[in-house]
Amino acid sequence: MKIALASCEFKNNYPAFNRDQIVSNMRQCAEQGVDLVCFGEAFLQGFESLLWLYQPDTYIAVTQDSKLINTIRQAARDYKISVGYGYIELDGKAIYSSYMVIDKKGNTVSNYRRVSPGWLEKNYDPRIYLEGKGFSSFELEGHRFTIALCGDLWHDEHMTTLNEIDAEVVLWPVYCDYNPNEWRETARAEYVERSRLCNKPLLWINSICRIPMRAFGGALVLDQGEIIAEQTVNGEESLLLYELN
Repeated sequence: MKIALASCEFKNNYPAFNRDQIVSNMRQCAEQGVDLVCFGEAFLQGFESLLWLYQPDTYIAVTQDSKLINTIRQAARDYKISVGYGYIELDGKAIYSSYMVIDKKGNTVSNYRRVSPGWLEKNYDPRIYLEGKGFSSFELEGHRFTIALCGDLWHDEHMTTLNEIDAEVVLWPVYCDYNPNEWRETARAEYVERSRLCNKPLLWINSICRIPMRAFGGALVLDQGEIIAEQTVNGEESLLLYELN
């Protein structure tokens, strides 16, 4: 199974641009024989899209059956490729930082909700902006996956729980705003060290945010303290390919 980690630009509060980024990369990856292409955390609306005011944020967050997401579903069917992407989800009155995986038939095979609070602003309303209830696994192309979002794996109790999940590999979409120097000098080594605590390979996918220039992308495949594959954190869009046997 061929997986592409798409380190691409999003624009905060420009969901049509971000959706088109997803769809165009799906088409490009399908032409390369990729089975699954994955994007970073909150990619669909942009990580800093929320205002933390309920009424306007209900127009930013989207439901699982929204027109925006259904366009991506159709692209999955058209190009016969699976896709994973982060988005701000609206479910009733609740808002989550979620990650959806859609298969080649356009069906949702996973809709994971971040379990750690690092995406939440200090004065958020805990009745509205919620965390997920835990981890689970899903099957795609005969392989079993699980998902953790960004800071989830910096909590020891979550890492312990994740290690007990029946899965071959962890999708680890993030939003990290280290500049290239910070990444090279300190942060990269910290992520490598953290991966030693996980008993499964980790597929780390970051995004690029240029307005303002805040996130510089990059991708990693980590396996218990070893870097198996890497795309440099340099602000350039890229695809990192990984073969899951």
